[in-house]
Amino acid sequence: MTRKKPLFYSAMLLTAVNLALRMAGTVFQVYLSRKIGPEGIGLLQLTMSVGSLALIAGIGGIRTAAMYLTAEELGRKRPWGLRGVLSGCGTYSILCSLGVGTVLYLFAPKIAESWIGNGAVAPALRLFSCFLPINCLCALMTGFFTGQNRIGTLAIVEVAEQLFSMTVTLVCLHFWAGSDAGRACRCVILGSAMGSCLTLLMLTALFRALGALGVTQFFFPLVVLQAGLYVLGMRSALRIARRLGGGGHTRAAGCELLGNLDNAKSAILAEVEAELNQNEQQEDGGCRES
Repeated sequence: MTRKKPLFYSAMLLTAVNLALRMAGTVFQVYLSRKIGPEGIGLLQLTMSVGSLALIAGIGGIRTAAMYLTAEELGRKRPWGLRGVLSGCGTYSILCSLGVGTVLYLFAPKIAESWIGNGAVAPALRLFSCFLPINCLCALMTGFFTGQNRIGTLAIVEVAEQLFSMTVTLVCLHFWAGSDAGRACRCVILGSAMGSCLTLLMLTALFRALGALGVTQFFFPLVVLQAGLYVLGMRSALRIARRLGGGGHTRAAGCELLGNLDNAKSAILAEVEAELNQNEQQEDGGCRES
């Protein structure tokens, strides 16, 4: 059993990491201002504002939802339910981000002309739209690991993402963009996208390495297991099945579970044990009354 880190420690760790990254980001902004000038910085800020709006619409609260749903499943001691959380949130994230990304890609020239006032940033907006699903999946995985209280892991991944993102951006600015503001916007967006790709790869690799739920592949389809419950005596198969989302009769009932065979067996045995304990308590109470 691994000892959970206290909330204070996690908060202090996140604060320290965020301060360090903010300082690095400030130094990076100073370099950009010298590289592309005040006009280029203003154009970049407007472009990133549009990108942030698209990102918020594409994420659709998926990070918060994944975090709370993961914490809820773990709090109820149902680790087999994490598979459903990832699959459901992942499907929603992909569909939502693809829809928003498609709209942004199609209307990028018009947005660049009417909102930003410079058509040269249209390719940068389209580049952002292409990587929007990856950004949203990163938010999903971040929320998933936050719900598991893996704050230290996320801090390391965030530092690696920012360092890699700034490195890619600096290389592109030096060898390709020069002082061109439109190209500089594309370099910054490309660097951020590469950082998101790295984060997604690291968190997915960690998910597989942990062997969460015994699942070795992240995008495998859900496995639906059907279980039949039959009892003798005074026990109730119906109560057990209802706790697992199923139904039936008192002596014969059934349910469907998401996950693999080991997780399904653990879930059923846990509910059977709870039913036996409940019956024993009722019998003891009846004996005392008599």
